[in-house]
Amino acid sequence: MNVSMIDTRHGTDNQYSFSHGNCLPYTGVPFGMNYFAPQTSDQRGSWWFHPEDRTFQGFRITHQPSPWMGDFSHLTMLPLNGTLSENTLFHAQSSYRPEESTFNPAFLKIKTQRYLTTTTLIPSMYGGVLTIENCGDQPGLGLSLPGDYVLEQLDEQTMAGQLIVFSGCEDERFTFHFVYRFETPITAIEGTLTGKEAFVVLRFDDCQTQTIRFATSFLSREQACLNLQREQQWAPADYLASVQQQWNHFLQKIEIEHHDQTQVSTFYHNFYRLFLFPQTFF
Repeated sequence: MNVSMIDTRHGTDNQYSFSHGNCLPYTGVPFGMNYFAPQTSDQRGSWWFHPEDRTFQGFRITHQPSPWMGDFSHLTMLPLNGTLSENTLFHAQSSYRPEESTFNPAFLKIKTQRYLTTTTLIPSMYGGVLTIENCGDQPGLGLSLPGDYVLEQLDEQTMAGQLIVFSGCEDERFTFHFVYRFETPITAIEGTLTGKEAFVVLRFDDCQTQTIRFATSFLSREQACLNLQREQQWAPADYLASVQQQWNHFLQKIEIEHHDQTQVSTFYHNFYRLFLFPQTFF
């Protein structure tokens, strides 16, 4: 089995009152620090994705093993362009076509109908890379920050931040650190650099394609920056080759044959989920 044959939406048709598996469509490296999935609604608590929704609110960084456990240290990243009538996630969200999107353990690819941008997210152990094509006029990256947060611009292309949001955590100040490195300078910041539950837009110059590398840490900003530095020379193709190699290493440990390919698909989907948790926090 090759990782390219897995669709992570298997088992994701769920709601609070009824479950078809209570899975979420996770993209990431095996046992990675973070997982990523499209957020289609912020109005359903832990059930923030549904495969039949056609709303896209951004790529969610998540650490939620199950909807019943709640999420923590989560935020969303929404590539956008143009002006917003209000600086909120509701006024920034877009529609998308699930049938034209890629949901794979190694990468996500989504085209927004509102902004007409196509974004590919490829993960690494501690971060990943966003490639935004057809950025449009007044392009930017919207960050939906659901808890106490602090942002700081480190240089003309780099933004660092920390976020405190948890679900039943023993440490009420449990902090998630992150850093973004844009390929071109950040030209404006729309929103406040310190606050709680806000939507902040990082604008960059008009360009056809933007590449944004990012990294995270549960230790410190310095560690997040070090994690980013270690991948700074990677091209998106390097990120993809690395994550595909890691997945195929595990998925090829068992080979099965069956006349019903839907059962083969179900087996390998469940097999892929064996290697999501526990996560790497060190």
